[in-house]
Amino acid sequence: MYDNPYEYDIENEDVVDDITFWAEAAKRYRAKRILELACGTGRLAIPLSKAGFSVTGLDINKGMLERCSLKLAKEGEDTQKNLTLHLCDMRDFDFNEAFDLIFIGFNSANHLLSIEDQLRVFKCVHKHLATGGRFMLDVHSPNLSLLAAAMDSQTELKLVTDFYVSDSGSRIQQYNSRKYSPEEQLWSMPKKSNSKASEKMRTTTDDVHVYFPRELHLLHMHSGFEVEDVYGDYSFGEFNSSSPRMIFVGRKV
Repeated sequence: MYDNPYEYDIENEDVVDDITFWAEAAKRYRAKRILELACGTGRLAIPLSKAGFSVTGLDINKGMLERCSLKLAKEGEDTQKNLTLHLCDMRDFDFNEAFDLIFIGFNSANHLLSIEDQLRVFKCVHKHLATGGRFMLDVHSPNLSLLAAAMDSQTELKLVTDFYVSDSGSRIQQYNSRKYSPEEQLWSMPKKSNSKASEKMRTTTDDVHVYFPRELHLLHMHSGFEVEDVYGDYSFGEFNSSSPRMIFVGRKV
């Protein structure tokens, strides 16, 4: 998915509910300086910049940042001035700046597979937050029935994405299956992608970490954060067992 940033944008063009959420969160926590980790193609960073916030975007994928720069070049001068991009690893970055809000949006934190990687990110975030600043992390709430179904054996391969790329004249179909390892809390997703333009089937595997609420509480506490809020959706609803999201707000103390 991340190998082709253009296709990534097409695949995620309907993901819009969180755009308003982050703008409202920035206002709610009075964030003048914002850092987005794993900003990708700017799906969130560009609208925040357009809304007048000073945003720094960080990503480890050069192609995603290049795509973000192309999109940013089509925006107005003020929006371009509000967004600064950096190619670096969110586990190890060092800016001579303190931010009011640092966030990881839309499941990007799930790519931190080990406790060591997670703690490294929390440490970097803590270092770069102003005192009283917030760290916000947005991931899926664990779906126990889906995890249980994928625990004993790999689930059946199913068509999950079917979209048309007008520029290349190709139709992209993605087939996913899932397998869950409870010992490592690892959600493995083998994918087969078929482009009707090239008639080639490409196989990739995405491994993501599945977070649980108490685990995220402990990561925050261990790293010097007070958990101030936990939201369960993009309407700032209170988190509960049926919430689709876990959006933690950690305050640097």
